[in-house]
Amino acid sequence: MDSTQITCLFNLSKNSAALPKAYARNILTDAGLLNYEEPVIFPDAHKSAKAGNYDNVKIPDENKLFMSVFPNPAKNFVILKFKLDSETVFANIKVYDVNGRFIKSININDMQNQIIISTKSFNPGIYFIVLQTSNNQKETVKLNVIR
Repeated sequence: MDSTQITCLFNLSKNSAALPKAYARNILTDAGLLNYEEPVIFPDAHKSAKAGNYDNVKIPDENKLFMSVFPNPAKNFVILKFKLDSETVFANIKVYDVNGRFIKSININDMQNQIIISTKSFNPGIYFIVLQTSNNQKETVKLNVIR
């Protein structure tokens, strides 16, 4: 290695993102130009807290909200099956693409337990279907659209 390469590697090992920094540091260490010791972080024994009284905390019933999607992967449509709890007044279904862009919204106002969503206008890829109820319960399922 010449001095220009060594200088570039030292700059990378100090000022770049995690992966280039690690590679540069490893090359310099292997060449005997850098003495690197991995930091060891021990837990702080003084940062523990005692558990409080949680008698008034309501633990959500996992059986109250349920959602599944089929077929998955889907081509032209998908059936979204869900179970809402008795306290739900209304619910909303939103579809997002893998980048978080909003695609579609569907309101549910009665005691439906499944809907059919057309995926003909969706590009092939990964989508997330989010069900949110009037009492702020939320569930998300992943959908793969293929052609």
